[in-house]
Formats: sequence, C-alpha cells, structure tokens
Amino acid sequence: MLALLSFYLPATTLAQNNTVSPIAVRGAAHARTATKLYILGGKDKLSAYPQFFSLDLAVPWQGSQAAWGKLPDGIAQDIFPMAASMDEKELVVFHAGQGSSSLLTARLFNLVTQQWSTSQFSAQYAAFQGNGAVTDPSTGLVYIAGSYTDASRGSLNIYTFESDSMKTLTIPPDQLINRGYYTNAWSKRLSSALYFGGYNASLQPVLGPDANVVTRYSPSTGQWSRLVCLIQLSFAI
Repeated sequence: MLALLSFYLPATTLAQNNTVSPIAVRGAAHARTATKLYILGGKDKLSAYPQFFSLDLAVPWQGSQAAWGKLPDGIAQDIFPMAASMDEKELVVFHAGQGSSSLLTARLFNLVTQQWSTSQFSAQYAAFQGNGAVTDPSTGLVYIAGSYTDASRGSLNIYTFESDSMKTLTIPPDQLINRGYYTNAWSKRLSSALYFGGYNASLQPVLGPDANVVTRYSPSTGQWSRLVCLIQLSFAI
C-alpha cells in the first residue's frame, strides 16, 4: 500500500561530476514537485551550508552527469523541513531563528522570480529537529507532525501558503507514537498523510509492535489511524 516514503533525514546528497553540483552533506531539507527535486542546506562534519539546488527529474542523464541547477543560497542549517505549494510556484522552509533567537521562523522561495522572502510568523521551540513537512495537493495545506509549537511534540502544525500562517491541532496521545525523525509522504489514493518509523515524543527509539506501524492522518475527517500492512515474501528455489 505504501510504496515510498520521502525521507525527513535525507541520506547523503551525492555530489556529481558536473561543473555545478551540491557539496556532499547530511540532513539537507528537501521538497519535490512533479518534475523537480529541491535540496537546501545540510551539514558535513564541520559546517552547515546554505547551498540550494534543484534536480530536474524530467531530463535523462548518463552516469554522474545529473541535471543539477544552482539556485540562490538559503539558510545554512541541517535537519529541517521544506515543502512546496499546491501550484508548485513556491517553497516554504521552516528553520530555527538566527543568532540567539529561540523562535522558529520560515522563509519563502518564489520559484518563478527565484527570490527569497521572510515569513511573517514565528513560533517557539525552534530547537526541535526531526519534523517532516508534507503538502496536501488538493488543498495546498502543509502538515508538520511533532510540532514546532508544543514542547511535548504533541501537536500537528498546519501551514497555509495563502495567508502565510500556521495553526495547531492536538495529536491524540495514543496516535503517532513516532513523533520525531520519522518519514512522511502524501498518499493521493488515501487522501492522507502517512508516517513511518522514527522516535517517540521523548526521542527514544520506537520498539516492539509499534516499530513497524504506518500511521495515517486524514485531514477531511481529522482522524488518526493505523494501517494494517501485509508483506508478502517470495523465494526462488
């Protein structure tokens, strides 16, 4: 049922042998549209980078000559979420405040004008990592489970591009056990956000029967549920 989940904590961004290509990092923010993958920031052993690249998924390439395109630098940070708007003309990036600020802030990138702008909202608990962002393509709302606005990680943040604003809903205590460093994806068939893996609210590994559960959030009903996933194994003899 769940074919692919986008990684919140991305694997190493592989530098290509192109003239223009990203530096190899971990924890880069990423978002995907119909034809492009966007990668922002990330960190190596010593430093975080503001690098911002797009990968054209509609263009075939051979070997290491990937179709990277360099975009204006953004925020130098790692392990933070990014999401695309419904019309695929804008990206929103949620990140910690700069300097001594303890606030979450956001930046917007216009894919048409290729320019950055600063969001008008801010929220507490910006030190949180391990949150993922997923866009409902039918409404354009962005869902961030685990919460930037609740120290217990017990909330679901919902960002609206049109008003550049965020509201918060409570996640039931017995739902979404894995509230940090999970993977998330939008299921068009189920019209729901799907979550898998990660850590609990205290950032301890999720073990036992909860470790292999796919959690579903349906915005139309506001309900959380767990999916029963059947795995079929076949062996060639």
